[in-house]
Amino acid sequence: RFDNYFSINQNIPLPSVLQKQSQVLVNQWQVAQKQLVINQKELAREVKLAYYQLLFIRSKQQLLLKQDSLFGNFLKAAELRFKTGETSILEKTTAESQVFEMKAFIRQNEADWESELIHFHTLLNQQGFAPAEAELSKRVLA
Repeated sequence: RFDNYFSINQNIPLPSVLQKQSQVLVNQWQVAQKQLVINQKELAREVKLAYYQLLFIRSKQQLLLKQDSLFGNFLKAAELRFKTGETSILEKTTAESQVFEMKAFIRQNEADWESELIHFHTLLNQQGFAPAEAELSKRVLA
């Protein structure tokens, strides 16, 4: 025996329900558009912040290198004064510790540069771009 009885049901919502759903979708689309603009502006802000951070790290590196050369000269003078007997070993040891400390600061700054450069490249989704030395001097003078 075969059952030849079947039925099909279709629920048709009221037109007002379809209008409300359409309005909800339009509102969601508008929110998504505004969120896109916000995300674009936030990305631009993060790129600028990373760029200026790179400039700051580079200028800090220049200052650290100048200080390193000053402490190097101080160490040479302290060693010479120690050899001639004008001072104790304390001055020479202090100069050596300051030179080593400055070298550590320079290495830390280089690590900061590498880290920030990776972050900058990630934001740009592009490799090989970094602030140039000329850009740094323009920013400092401005």
